[in-house]
Amino acid sequence: MIQDIVTHIINAKTHLSTRDAFGLALAEFGKLDKRIVVIDGDLSQSTRTQHFANCHPERFFNVGIAEQNMVSIGAGLATCGKIPIVVTYATFLIGRGLDQIRNMVSYCNLNVKLIGSHVGLATGEDGGTHQALEDIGVVRGLPRVVLLSPSDAVETIYALYTALNIEGPVYIRLSRENSRIIHENQYHFDYLQPEVMRDYVGAKLAIFATGTMVARALDVADLLERREIETGVINVHTIKPLATESIEKIANEVDLIITIEDHNIIGGLGTAIADVLAKYSTQAVLRKIGIEDTFGESGSVDELYSKYNLTTDSILKRIEKELETI
Repeated sequence: MIQDIVTHIINAKTHLSTRDAFGLALAEFGKLDKRIVVIDGDLSQSTRTQHFANCHPERFFNVGIAEQNMVSIGAGLATCGKIPIVVTYATFLIGRGLDQIRNMVSYCNLNVKLIGSHVGLATGEDGGTHQALEDIGVVRGLPRVVLLSPSDAVETIYALYTALNIEGPVYIRLSRENSRIIHENQYHFDYLQPEVMRDYVGAKLAIFATGTMVARALDVADLLERREIETGVINVHTIKPLATESIEKIANEVDLIITIEDHNIIGGLGTAIADVLAKYSTQAVLRKIGIEDTFGESGSVDELYSKYNLTTDSILKRIEKELETI
């Protein structure tokens, strides 16, 4: 069933944003489970919940620009046996709705699915006020909340399906960017284990990446291997809970771990990996690549990635420099 939905949505596409995949999949899943209700903050065109609204208008609620109310309504509906999907830009959802997320959803362990769209610099021209660069760090600090960060459209559909079948709060971060599809339709998604996309055994370094940066990590790995530098690539689609044993195993196989994220390096994927490594005695050195503790700004995605050193070339040069010190 899930593979049929994936095939229908992907339909031989090579590029599709994770927000588009989410919106299309949500409408399909709404046909299968009448408990699913959607609460949107007057952004259904941008968040792509318009697809659900068109198919299931009686289960779609636009509450306006009122993020705290959105979460509160979602919490109430969860206590009535519904599966509420609370959707808006990540910076508004996590920023304005944090009180309600913490004290209603997380503290009470309610079955609310929080969807943060337009994460990272990939939000582009909307600028720094709309680019969520801190949401991973905030959500990681909330007990009981599962945090999913899918890398492409295919993985997004499987992540949403998984979230709907987890009893408890889940946060999924989505990108506006029309990004490359890197998974086959028959992808096996296990949220409890990171995906090894390039083997790390015998490699000098392993790149841990999340979200749309995974595709960039694969490109960097290809360039490194042309230089005869074997490189593992790990897709960390689930940032909480982290598979600590798997990370420890990888850290004992390689000399260098690089984390790549479209997020502040403080509190994000790199910090999450560092927290794991701090528990063990491993041989790998950790270096974090991401946003260097600053806000974004308005510009095209390519321009922003170039300025903030998240292009393939910038990442490659940084890794080569780090390898010289190992």
